[in-house]
This record gives sequence, structure tokens and C-alpha cells, in this order.
Amino acid sequence: MKRSIFVLAATLASVTALGCDGPQLTEPRSSGSIAPTLSAVPLVSQPQSVLDQSFTFPANLSGAINECCAFVGQTYTAGVTGTLAGISIEVVSSSAFPLHVAIRSVAGGLPTSAILGDVTLSSSSTALSQLIVFPQAIPQVAGVQYAIIVNYPGAPPAGGGQGQGSWGGATGNAYPRGDLVISFNGGVSWIAESADFDLHFKTFISQPLLAIAIDIKPGGFPNTINPESHGVVPVAILTTDTFDATTVDPATVRFGPTGTEALAAHFALEDVDGDGDRDMIFHFKTQDTSIGCRDTSASLTGHTVAGQLLKGSDSLKPVGCR
Repeated sequence: MKRSIFVLAATLASVTALGCDGPQLTEPRSSGSIAPTLSAVPLVSQPQSVLDQSFTFPANLSGAINECCAFVGQTYTAGVTGTLAGISIEVVSSSAFPLHVAIRSVAGGLPTSAILGDVTLSSSSTALSQLIVFPQAIPQVAGVQYAIIVNYPGAPPAGGGQGQGSWGGATGNAYPRGDLVISFNGGVSWIAESADFDLHFKTFISQPLLAIAIDIKPGGFPNTINPESHGVVPVAILTTDTFDATTVDPATVRFGPTGTEALAAHFALEDVDGDGDRDMIFHFKTQDTSIGCRDTSASLTGHTVAGQLLKGSDSLKPVGCR
């Protein structure tokens, strides 16, 4: 009978070991090597590192590494396009062997033999508060699956009582865009033991920030805003010769002094500036924007449906301040 690596918990707060045969940007601390960054291009700023995929709760599963199988992994689906800035995983271990972490391509929902990047840590364990970075530049494409794979090089052959570490996770298919995967033959072939099992991880993407044209309160200047108002502030993303505003994902758009504050209360596609093409106009509740009497500009951030990060800024003039 196939041996299971899974350890289930009776409650979310307590993980009980059953053995081999049982059933939103603050960057983490860095470990490993620093990955190369993308080059800037015209109208594009230096790369920005953003959290892409994240599965860190609940916690009622533990995947034993080197117990049934030496290679254990988690597949995930990238949400934005760019270069992998790093990952975070949750592995507890007191092993004398260092943890090896790799990113592989995925085909048919399972890892392939193609290693896109890898690094051996100085420790046998790592936490979600740490960032594992790779010496290789690892491309990430929105909508494409990849796999995080771990093993302990030099450890005894996998088997009962040979577990070297434990990767935390959860049951219930809490991360539907990937699965826990295992290999019984040294990473040559893979299976997903159960579609209900997933392991904790986070991925960070480094991506150039595309500068876009926005217009606060289109049709007027100066752009006066009363910070005490309980109305809305209209802000347009303008279509230009180099950018199509209709490609913006409205759900990702934020507006305020730093561009991270308010979600839109409403949006629409219309020709805001009268040049014959469609722009995207948003209305933000003034009180949600955190615009104050000392602010002289505000920014809008978001990304396209293809995952390209965007940012635009415009001037404003606070009024009604005492």
C-alpha cells in the first residue's frame, strides 16, 4: 500500500502527528541568493516586488519530507507576469541536512523535469516570514502553473522514520489554483495525492511599473478636492498611443496619496477626453482616499488583466481646510 506523507490535525489550532501511514508590502527577511531584476524600458520604472500568490491559513495538515518520498511540492498558478522575486514556505526541521528548494515548470497539473531555478539554504528549515530568493531569473506568466519543490540532499533514503522536515498546510482545497504533489522516484514522475491538500506558501513577483496617464476630476483645473467632503472624486485612466485603458482590471485599482488607499465605488468606459477612444473612469469616495489638507498630488495604482503593474499621478488642490 502506498505510504502517505500527510499528518492531519483534529482542530485548526493543534496538529497531531499520525506517522507515515496515517490518514495584501512588507518584504520578509531574505535567505539564499538575490535574483537578478528586470531592465527598465521607456515609461517604465525600476522593477517593483509585489505579493502575488499567498496561501497561509488554515493550518491542519503537515507534509513530511523524506518520509514516504524525498521530493515534496506545491503547485501554484501565477497571477501576474514578471520575474519571480522570491518565495516563502513553512518548513519545520531539526535535520542536519540543508533544505533544497526549486521551482519547476508544470504540465497537466504536475511538475516536469525542467528546473527553472533552485537554491540550497544554509538551514534545514524556513518560515513564512523569510524570503527565499534564487540566483536565476525565473519568468512568471499570469495564468501559468509552476511548482515549488523541496528535498534534503544527502539525507538517508526516504522511508518510514526517515522524515527530515515538515511542511505546513491545510485540507479542504483551500488553495484551488494548485495542489500538494509528491514523487516516489526522486522527482522523475509526480502525483497529486489529493486535490484537497495544499501546503503553505507565498510568491513575490518583480515587475516593471508602467507609468500611465490619469486625470483627476476630468475637464477642470486645478483639481480641487475638499478632504471633508462625503462625495466622490472622479479619476480617469486615459487611453494613449502606447496604452489601452480598457485593459485595466478595475478590481485591482486603488487611489489616494500613495495609490494604495481607496477602492472604486464605481467605474465605466467612456471617452473622457474627447479624442475618440475609450478611457476608464472611476469614482472614489472622498473619505476612503485619505487625501488631506497637505496633499498636493495623488496616485492611482492597479494592473491590467494580463498582470502588468500600473501607476499614474496627477496634481490636486485641497480646499475647505481650516
